[in-house]
Amino acid sequence: MTVQSAKAGLAKWDSAAIADVRNIEVTESSDVKVYGSSSTACLKKRVAGMKDKTFSFEVYAADPAELTFGEGDTGYLDLESATGDSLFSASAVIDEISWSAAVEEGDLVVATVTGGQA
Repeated sequence: MTVQSAKAGLAKWDSAAIADVRNIEVTESSDVKVYGSSSTACLKKRVAGMKDKTFSFEVYAADPAELTFGEGDTGYLDLESATGDSLFSASAVIDEISWSAAVEEGDLVVATVTGGQA
């Protein structure tokens, strides 16, 4: 696997670029089922189950109105690395948006967006 830089990565929601995105994470999973039966001589076997993709990313934003999406919204999400490789490109649903502001440090307001494949 080639090491990739995400410094010039890209995030889009319904074809509109999302500004000031950072810390993109994409998780691919499968609900693997384990079973044992007389046909397997009681040895445990594994079968692939339903596959899923989830994501999270952070956005610098001063105001919730700056985001073009909200909790429960569905749309098409594109997340790409700096080399243009697709990390996530599918219909998605926004599960949660949480806001944080480090008042003592004076850092920027950050929205953490989480969701999954629709």
